[in-house]
Amino acid sequence: MATLDPVARSLEDLSAEHLRLLMRVSQELNSTLEIDALLPQVLDLVMQTTQAEGGSLWLLEDDETLRCHLARGCLAEVLAGVELPLGAGIIGDAVRRRASVLVGEVREDERFLHQLDELAGFRTQSVIAVPLVCRGEVLGGIEVVNERAEDGVFEEEHRLFLEALADDAAAAIRNARLFQAERQARDLAALLEVSREIASTFDRSRILVSVVNLAGRAVPFDRCVLALQEEEQLQVRAISGQEKVDRKAAAVRELEHVLHWAAERGGELFVPDLQDPEDELAAQIRERFPRWLAESGARGVFLAPVQDSEGRLGVLAFEFATPHRLSEWGREAANLLAIQTALALRNAQLYADVPFISWLEPLAERRRKLAALPGSTWLRWGAAALAVVLALALIRIPLRLAASEASVRAAVQQPARAATGGIVDAVWIEEGQQVAAGAPVLRLRDEELLRRLREAET
Repeated sequence: MATLDPVARSLEDLSAEHLRLLMRVSQELNSTLEIDALLPQVLDLVMQTTQAEGGSLWLLEDDETLRCHLARGCLAEVLAGVELPLGAGIIGDAVRRRASVLVGEVREDERFLHQLDELAGFRTQSVIAVPLVCRGEVLGGIEVVNERAEDGVFEEEHRLFLEALADDAAAAIRNARLFQAERQARDLAALLEVSREIASTFDRSRILVSVVNLAGRAVPFDRCVLALQEEEQLQVRAISGQEKVDRKAAAVRELEHVLHWAAERGGELFVPDLQDPEDELAAQIRERFPRWLAESGARGVFLAPVQDSEGRLGVLAFEFATPHRLSEWGREAANLLAIQTALALRNAQLYADVPFISWLEPLAERRRKLAALPGSTWLRWGAAALAVVLALALIRIPLRLAASEASVRAAVQQPARAATGGIVDAVWIEEGQQVAAGAPVLRLRDEELLRRLREAET
């Protein structure tokens, strides 16, 4: 005869009422894959169905440490964030042994950590601790204290019910973690793409616009604002969805006051719900900036400082129209984006300080345009250049050109004069003819000279 696993045996022993509750809880647990929303839902359902005065949800941080991620009831403030070695306390022992534990009187159990009761001023009577195990992997555990009854003691049926519920809760938490890991990988790829985009230019205006409009690929928000530290004050320079920022507008001025106040607090600022009556920071914002709340419609806000080792450059602000929209991973992604923004802005500032950059910028722009040409265009240009080189190398071009006999005109003309007077009797050269030194050019006839010559002969 086949044996039933512990969960199946627990289901057989549960009452019809507990089975109906378990069915409803299972449906609600499978309604979300957001780990930050799922964990509170799991604990609230556990406390509601077990009628416990307090409860806590513990997750295994590594193989040896349990951390209380969430707590409800009188022990909430004391337990939140507490870390225990695996095996310490009733919850630690249950998780280590992977078996549920019911303790009717904790004062008689040596595993009970009475120090927590003393810190909270609370008296724990009865405890149920169950491990969260899915597919052989231990995820953590759930612990509830004191049933809301006269004696405050849990019964065996409560343990069986919580054991069955923990099985569904563990499966839901595992699925949510897998979904979160996949989304983080996708967001990291998007963040890398945004970082490449803002690092590809030294134009500060382009960087500002790119950051606020591309940040939505990695961080969910309803409005993103980037303000820079200029003239000892924060000035809004870019708002998502807007081409230009009118700093003279009253809404922008009010926004700058909010950002300046938040930045003066130092570090990041996160208010998941601006209407939370128990959040002191939210109360201060409601009191100081009612106009901004009314105009923006923000229900949540997160500010990440844009700074590097040299100092603060500004702040990157995210507004949310719904409370608790930004997850823990979303905050990490926003901070990474702020770091990349600081790096891009600092590089742009250094680039602007380069001498003669106004002369070099057109050359760089032409280089970028050439680099952006498709491969086919480069091939065509390369083929044309190669053809010109081959033509010059292979085609024989004569260096002398044949022509008819040329006539040369002297650059300087010098008139020829006879040493004696007379009448030209004959010319022996033509115009333009080359004449050697001492050659006769013409013949003169002088009657007076001839007469004297005849007289001398006679």
